[in-house]
Amino acid sequence: MMLKEMKGRAVIIAISEFHNRQGESLDKRKGVKRDANRLFKVLTHLDYKVSLHMDVSAKEIKDIYQKESKMPQGGCFISILSSHGDEGLIYDFYGEPVLLRDLYNILAPHNSPLLAGVPKLFFVQVRAAIGDCTVHNI
Repeated sequence: MMLKEMKGRAVIIAISEFHNRQGESLDKRKGVKRDANRLFKVLTHLDYKVSLHMDVSAKEIKDIYQKESKMPQGGCFISILSSHGDEGLIYDFYGEPVLLRDLYNILAPHNSPLLAGVPKLFFVQVRAAIGDCTVHNI
């Protein structure tokens, strides 16, 4: 029996519930856990080594990317972020902003030699309520 070669690594970070430290919180995102689990199954079926993280803090998100920056990646690295957010950022479990550029920088070649030359795909699904609660996907 021949073992399949890992095509790469994938990280799925999905925030469905928000608990603001000042008492206010963002709306719960229904269906996020189901969607994240489906993505996990699909990417695993496609021979990616997948890690799934639900409802994590900004520090935990950055730690996840730091860990990935030190791992052999195979042919491709996939990042999927699903949360509330705004242009250039997502919100963590506590409603704190996480700048996307900070995550990209962690995986940049000068910070992550193991990822130099490895294609990186970022999928960011953000729900932002603006003004009259119109939903905008960014």
